[in-house]
Amino acid sequence: ETKAMRDPDVATHMVRRDGSLIALVSDRLKDDRPLIWETVEREGDMLERASDRLKQDPEIVMEAVKSNGEAIRWAALDFRGDREVVLAAVQQNGDALRYASQILRADHDMALAAVEQRATAFRYASQALRDDPDILRALAAHGTSPEEALRTEEESLESQEERLWGDVGATRRPLHFVQDPDLPQHLWEEGKEAFKTDSRALTNLQREALARALDAQIRAKVAEVN
Repeated sequence: ETKAMRDPDVATHMVRRDGSLIALVSDRLKDDRPLIWETVEREGDMLERASDRLKQDPEIVMEAVKSNGEAIRWAALDFRGDREVVLAAVQQNGDALRYASQILRADHDMALAAVEQRATAFRYASQALRDDPDILRALAAHGTSPEEALRTEEESLESQEERLWGDVGATRRPLHFVQDPDLPQHLWEEGKEAFKTDSRALTNLQREALARALDAQIRAKVAEVN
């Protein structure tokens, strides 16, 4: 939480302009239902930063997964077995099936909806469904074979790492940091190492960098608007 973001009016104004700044606000604002609703409606993954109380709010969670299916991972665990919420999640992002309960991962209609949305969701369906004709047809519609869809999580992670870290060229900064010329080199190195073991660590690192670097920028933006 930065000094500028301690001011409720400033914080609310800035979060409404950039949902990722919810990471920097007070715990009280992270429990502000209207503010969190607006935030997750635009950026579902920001459910991660909501209060525990709001992570148990069915309407908040539903708005989050409609925006970003994989936001279900930040919701209270009970939602992983909630058919309506999981269906909304996999319809937005089939890979959200990975966070569903075992019962729902073994549900024909749920797995089918997930694979229809994204071929890689096939790997998260229960073993018993991997020979199901409907699901195989949905997979084939993507031009993907079962073997291709079942690539390991490790291969998937390597692909993500290469995409995030391999294409930023001479800046030697992850894509989300390219616009911040003040990011210290050691943060880039720490972030790359952390990403190898837990992709969420990159997100946490971004938040820390924002907290240290953006106080003056926030004040400047508010001054421009006013």
